[in-house]
Amino acid sequence: MGDLTLLTWIYAGIAGAFVRLCLTESGQIMLPRLGHTEKGRAYVDLGFIASLVVGIGCAIAVDHSWVTAFLGAVAGPEIIEQTVAKVSALRNGKAQV
Repeated sequence: MGDLTLLTWIYAGIAGAFVRLCLTESGQIMLPRLGHTEKGRAYVDLGFIASLVVGIGCAIAVDHSWVTAFLGAVAGPEIIEQTVAKVSALRNGKAQV
């Protein structure tokens, strides 16, 4: 893996993260921050960094392509968030299979 390839994946991941922000967060760049749930539990919201990491991870794991890095950064975090929400709802008995 050359330096140029890694930089290409990083740039594609950044572009995908920005597209995701435009689609889901009204164009606001969400920087990493600490938050609290309704029950008072602390959590870390990685914001735009999470999209970037997921995009680059997809490119490395799947097919070493900038297209995969871009699309992974756009769709990956949303898929992960929905999966976590469904698992959490199932654990709490608020959702049906």
